[in-house]
Amino acid sequence: YHTTASPAVHKIQRGDAWATLRAVKFQGRPAHADQLHLELWWDGFNLAQDAGTFCYNDEDWQNLLTTTLVHNSISIDNADQMQRVGKFLWLDQAQAEWREDEKQTKLSASHNGYRKLGIHHQRSAFFTDEKTFQVEDLLTFTKQNHLHQISIHWLLPDWDWTLKNDTFTITRNTHQVEIQTSAFFPDI
Repeated sequence: YHTTASPAVHKIQRGDAWATLRAVKFQGRPAHADQLHLELWWDGFNLAQDAGTFCYNDEDWQNLLTTTLVHNSISIDNADQMQRVGKFLWLDQAQAEWREDEKQTKLSASHNGYRKLGIHHQRSAFFTDEKTFQVEDLLTFTKQNHLHQISIHWLLPDWDWTLKNDTFTITRNTHQVEIQTSAFFPDI
């Protein structure tokens, strides 16, 4: 089932697994560049985690935990979704909007944080069955003449892991999670 925890965070749940997706239409000053950040929980374990915050007042600490690179989202060309100009100030705010799902079985939102690059990011997340959760990221390009480095970020628990072909597996005692990735590039 799908619920709204707040206007910025929506939640979907199936059995003992649940996920939240963050998408904000900013009215004020954002603290983090974390549009379309996704958290995933299963059987009491936080599988796709939020790095949280550390210390805002230490002069040596620039609080990099507010950047896109440490949130479960996508970065393009190693850039944040917004331009950071101070500890608590982001300019060119990435505005998000929720996409309605009549069945309320999926989370779906988009943001315009990479509009200067000519890229729009949409994310959908849903359970395909009791044991499978799927995240789909769609990047729409309006400028076709540039190459970009696209990175997907996942903060996963520090469990034993293996990598075989396109499957990354993390294991802790009797719990095992397989993560598979694929990319599709239409002919341009």
